[in-house]
Amino acid sequence: MTDKKRILLVDDSRSMHVAARSALGDEFELVCCEDGLEAIATIVEFKPDLVFMDIMMPKLDGYETVALIRLNEMFRSLPIIMMSSKGGVFDLAHGKLLGFNGNIVKPFQAADLLQSIREHLGDEVAA
Repeated sequence: MTDKKRILLVDDSRSMHVAARSALGDEFELVCCEDGLEAIATIVEFKPDLVFMDIMMPKLDGYETVALIRLNEMFRSLPIIMMSSKGGVFDLAHGKLLGFNGNIVKPFQAADLLQSIREHLGDEVAA
């Protein structure tokens, strides 16, 4: 059993998966999903410590997906970070109301992911 923190990235862009793998290296156990439906199936089995979620995706968008995740008592306190190129006040407020714990504007830098992980999982990770 690994002591690595489990990170789930939900984004329909393969380039975002590659960027996240590069940014997080081998310090974390990273699983990537391409849409909200896949994320909901994966989250139950993978049990991530933190989720990074895109907004604009096919099938279920990020808003719909986070709302469904928050319906499950087991995942109500799971940190879920909105990742979007849309950083407007309405988008951020809408995300907060639905249950996002923070946001990262895309395109992101490695430091953005690591800082978000530190903020939500503690200073001892991703130092």
